[in-house]
Amino acid sequence: ELLFSTSYDLLTQENESVCHSKIKIDIPHSVLTWNIDGLRPRVLKHADLLDDFGKQVSNQRPSVIFIQECHLRYADERDRSVCHPDLISHLETFCKCLPDYTLVGMSLTAKMAAGQLAFVRHGIQHPDVRYNFKVDDPTHSDGGRVILLEFPDIVMLSTYTPATSKLTQESIIRRKEFDQLVKQFVVGHSKLSH
Repeated sequence: ELLFSTSYDLLTQENESVCHSKIKIDIPHSVLTWNIDGLRPRVLKHADLLDDFGKQVSNQRPSVIFIQECHLRYADERDRSVCHPDLISHLETFCKCLPDYTLVGMSLTAKMAAGQLAFVRHGIQHPDVRYNFKVDDPTHSDGGRVILLEFPDIVMLSTYTPATSKLTQESIIRRKEFDQLVKQFVVGHSKLSH
């Protein structure tokens, strides 16, 4: 039994075709998420935290890992899944603590704030990735707030919800609008799956 797969590596932006023999492809069944509050400071100042995180991941072996608030800028407004060249080395260093995972999604921002990353463990079929709640829309949500992984049998959604720590009328309205979008998506998606 042969399984042929093609993957796209977001770091190198290269396609890789591999022929595997007698490899069982797992379905995703567990998720680990970490609000890292800035990937760059973790890489530069807290290598011990990354080592601990890598050990925890090795022990738990989650199917999917979402990293929220990575604070990485995109290189180009037209494609928010390409990291700014000045920050690639930090992303590569972080990825080294996850040797059994492939980076499958990045939703980055114009400034060093917010943003998300998504990783899938080797041996799990790579999902279709979306960055907003609209079908067939390749654009990213503002602030890198949505990563949606669509596997054949399950959909995994990671949202970085707008903060309401400063209780202004604007922040409350923005949060309510975002919550409504999430609710509409989840309710609509639930109806589609029945």
